[in-house]
Amino acid sequence: MAEKSIALTLVDDELPMLFPDQAALVGDVAFVPYVVPTTDKLANLVAEKAARYSSILLKNHGLVTSGKNL
Repeated sequence: MAEKSIALTLVDDELPMLFPDQAALVGDVAFVPYVVPTTDKLANLVAEKAARYSSILLKNHGLVTSGKNL
């Protein structure tokens, strides 16, 4: 799965709504541009997006998700 999400970030900067289930269960997906790993800048960008989105694609890094339960 990680390889597919990384590949997606190399092709586009947004994930269009493809299915009704995506809209209902996932919602909008945020994108974070490439930032060097393990930096405060990356952490701050992810924290900023995490306040509004439950799915975040990090360019060249992969996917971060959060939720209320498993």
